[in-house]
Amino acid sequence: LFGVSIAAATLPVFSKAWAEGQTGEAKSVLERSLRQVFAINGPAAAGLAFLSGPVIAIIYQYGAFHSVDTQATAAALLCYALGLPFYSAVKVMVPVCYAVGAVRVAVISSVASVGVNIGLNLLLIESLGHLGLALGTSVTALLNSLFVFSLLRRRIGLSAWGAVVSLLKYGSIAVGMGVSVFYLQEA
Repeated sequence: LFGVSIAAATLPVFSKAWAEGQTGEAKSVLERSLRQVFAINGPAAAGLAFLSGPVIAIIYQYGAFHSVDTQATAAALLCYALGLPFYSAVKVMVPVCYAVGAVRVAVISSVASVGVNIGLNLLLIESLGHLGLALGTSVTALLNSLFVFSLLRRRIGLSAWGAVVSLLKYGSIAVGMGVSVFYLQEA
């Protein structure tokens, strides 16, 4: 939800700057949007990961849905949560590919992601069961975001170091928040 919203807000501003030849401004818009993705979706992912059990129990655990089902579903939610920031980053970056004329890369990225996701799911489901599906999807989101980012890095000069710093900064804050919330809800 947040990734799509940030993407919808980013695209017109980025496209206008790019069309007017203001590549520095366009780059700045995209980098700021990616920071927003990590700032919002990092804590959201940590919250889902660290509170997956209580969230699933509150929503689903009644009737024929028992605590064993809650544990299995919560574990899958945790695996899906790991990919949330990267999935959202892709939602921001792919429309930018279209704006800069890299349509081919956006299509290749989509097709390759489907192939990688199927391959990872088949590979991981053997050993991890239903968690393999969730983890395969998250790893695919990570790989897809790295692929699209690397193209945009070359195309418009995105800062790899800036992205890594943002990811580490917001990621460590999110994990700290998640751990705190987990232990507070246990108390």
